Amino acid sequence: MAGPPLLDVTGALTGKRVLFAGVTGFVGKVTLSLLLHRYGRELEKVYVLARKGSSASAERRFFDKVATSQPFQPIRDALGEEGALEFLREKCVVLEGDIVDPAMRLSREQQDALRGQLDVIVNCAGLVSFNPSLELSLKVNTYGVKNTVALCLELDAPLVHMSTAYVAGNRDGLVFEDQEIVGYFPKRGELDGRDFSHEQELQDAERLASRLREQAEDRALSSIFRKRALERLEREGRDLDDDKTVRLAVGRERKLWLTTELVKAGMERAQHWGWPNTYTYTKALGEQVIASTPNLRYAIVRPTIVESALRYPFPGWNEGFTTSAPLCFAGIKGHRLFPAGQNILDLIPVDLVAGATIAITAQQITTAERRVYQMGSSDSNPFAASRSVELTGLYRRRYYRNKKTGNRFWNELMARIEPQSVSGREFELRSAPFFARASHTVKEAIQEHRPTWGAPRLNALLDRALEKLGEVENQARSLSSLIELFMPFLWANSY
Repeated sequence: MAGPPLLDVTGALTGKRVLFAGVTGFVGKVTLSLLLHRYGRELEKVYVLARKGSSASAERRFFDKVATSQPFQPIRDALGEEGALEFLREKCVVLEGDIVDPAMRLSREQQDALRGQLDVIVNCAGLVSFNPSLELSLKVNTYGVKNTVALCLELDAPLVHMSTAYVAGNRDGLVFEDQEIVGYFPKRGELDGRDFSHEQELQDAERLASRLREQAEDRALSSIFRKRALERLEREGRDLDDDKTVRLAVGRERKLWLTTELVKAGMERAQHWGWPNTYTYTKALGEQVIASTPNLRYAIVRPTIVESALRYPFPGWNEGFTTSAPLCFAGIKGHRLFPAGQNILDLIPVDLVAGATIAITAQQITTAERRVYQMGSSDSNPFAASRSVELTGLYRRRYYRNKKTGNRFWNELMARIEPQSVSGREFELRSAPFFARASHTVKEAIQEHRPTWGAPRLNALLDRALEKLGEVENQARSLSSLIELFMPFLWANSY
């Protein structure tokens, strides 16, 4: 029996017009560059949606900051600096816009010009922080998708949307691409599904955010904000009698409190329904917006953990301090114990995601499908979470053994101290959480039992000890919080 015909990507993209959102992001840059590098000659136009940010215009931002970035180096290598710039200006039309605004902020005239002229909209835009403010994450990952969907319907164009495989939430085992999207939440076997819908979630989240904003104006809380503001100003040596300075400082404390509460609200809401964090929760709601829209042709792209490039723009390319980089950095700098077991840590290089997204875009142009595509490496190349810790340790050993600067004996010692995989329980008892608790307990003991008068030398020593203990506590809590965010992927779940 013959299989489906091979997809002719070149033929599908020849003469086509693409609207591309999210070009300033990690995945978006590589995808757009690869699209232009491989199929730019065949494409008619790529309409690039971008915010102007701190630049004079969106066009200046794209050509000054995006087109000159490393992912576009293969185009420069092929055409030269001037040739690449001329090629990009010929193929790319930069539109100032943002998915968080209705119609992506395109004017009525721009929409009229694009109607019936676009072959597909590719949306790589999104907020990828695990624990942002609930309001901000919904604004980008859910309401931004709503705006994108509305524009697709208005312009009669199919949608290719970048999501994440971890919309599956906290669960083990196989997750299939044809699983029902609308109404899904990971705790569906534990909680009654009649209480969940994406429309109700959006309404509830709006009410929750409004309550927190109203609470931030509470007079009792305001007095606490004022007290904290005055203490901060005093530490900074600022004028406590300047009304404007005090007012701004109080406003800062109020904003800090509100942001913290909105971050906490997002995590609590997500975890109630079974998602590990606000990011996966709001991405899942965005998917449900897409899947619940009738007459929308769509493809949802679900990569696992997107990491450094395999080949394009060059092996090892990465940008920013994201995904597993903070954990690797902690291991290299000396943190020893990581909660990691034999569960699979599914990683996929960014250029493989980009290439697959281009193929999916070609498929979406040639068909009228409503489909989900999952991208991962664990089927063909399973990678245990504990192995990632071992490889970090091997790199650390090689780094210190080859280090030519510093004390030779110290470097040799550092080369022998490698990170180790432990259980989640051992991590709590022997690593950063333990040091955070211990330093806090010692601080409280010192403050409770230190001399209240006299003994100036002893008090000076205790002050220095409190300062150092505070540093240890802050570092330990920061590392604990970081690892807690990654626990679903390192220890808790086995997809």
